[in-house]
Amino acid sequence: MNQEDRKKQKLCQVCRCFFKDISLFWKSVMAIIFVITLVLGIAIGSVTFADWYRAGMFRGIQYIMAHISALVPVSVGEIMIYTGMIMLILLLMVMIIGCFPNPVCKRIRKYCIRIAVCVLLYVYASETFNCFILYRAETLEKRFIRQGADYEKITPDSLINLHQKIVKKVNELSGEFQRDSAGLILLAESADKDYQKECKESLRNLSGEFPLLKGYYPDVKLVRSSSFMTQQYLLGIYFPFSMEANYNQLAYITNLPATFCHELSHMKGYILEDEANFLAYLACIRSEDAFMQYSGYLSVLGYIERDLLPYLTEEEKTEMVWVNKQVVMDDIFVKKEVFEEIEKNAFFSTDFISETTDIFLDTNLKLNGVSEGVASYSQVVKLILLYEQLD
Repeated sequence: MNQEDRKKQKLCQVCRCFFKDISLFWKSVMAIIFVITLVLGIAIGSVTFADWYRAGMFRGIQYIMAHISALVPVSVGEIMIYTGMIMLILLLMVMIIGCFPNPVCKRIRKYCIRIAVCVLLYVYASETFNCFILYRAETLEKRFIRQGADYEKITPDSLINLHQKIVKKVNELSGEFQRDSAGLILLAESADKDYQKECKESLRNLSGEFPLLKGYYPDVKLVRSSSFMTQQYLLGIYFPFSMEANYNQLAYITNLPATFCHELSHMKGYILEDEANFLAYLACIRSEDAFMQYSGYLSVLGYIERDLLPYLTEEEKTEMVWVNKQVVMDDIFVKKEVFEEIEKNAFFSTDFISETTDIFLDTNLKLNGVSEGVASYSQVVKLILLYEQLD
């Protein structure tokens, strides 16, 4: 046996001894991490596999998890987050206690660490199977191009035409709603529940073109910590670890239908923000309900104007139709007094929280292959223009 062979044999012996000394728990943890990472790696390398997973296995996971979460009337994901924060504090305390030489203290530390590892393992698994893999499936943009849409047909003129069409619609629709003395829209107290049903039906009506949208939808749950969501400028959020769609209960009502459709689209496997925006827009404007249509048009109006304004001359701006004062009043995130009250009682400033959230979202999107980061939200305009070429 030469020296190289002896080194290999010694290395194998070290590995066998290492794994022999590891408990079954840690071997199981390493095996599970390996399998999850392997599946994610395959998805990153194969769009075909990611498409197959999203259309098959994910639908089964979503159906089961969504039904379980729906048994609880409040947001399970929100409860999980608070529980995780409490567990983190307790774990730090246990780690300190575990430093004492008492055998009982060491056993407590051992099992607490194992519980924490199991929680982290669940988060990794749920985020991977309910989120990360979905980023690797074929995008609607690529699908539209494959079906005959052409980037060259997206011009400033096509953008102007889309903008003018939507402006005329929102100006027309803005006069159809009952309003209070301040000019704000009045809806019945049951509106949230009524529009949840309408949103689900509208999304199912799109399933002929977008098959993932068929099937079961749970209710979109309100987030109790909506003040914090408001400081993050979030209208809604999808929790992969509880398979729930959630919304900010403080958001102005014109945002709700589009937000419901957006978050439910995520639950059906359309994980990209521009795609969820696009499907929410399409579901809302195709509804027979005027308020649904209004919410859908308003949800994309700001993105379109941001894309359009750099191309316009002052002369063109004066010749175009713009939104009326009523639409300006309705196209808001939250009421001014609501935001002022949040700012007054906030522990952290809104600027700090929103900037931190933007950094987190931008990093998360880029790590999952979305090179535009948070700017991808506005890509909905491109999707609308590509889709309209297919009509």
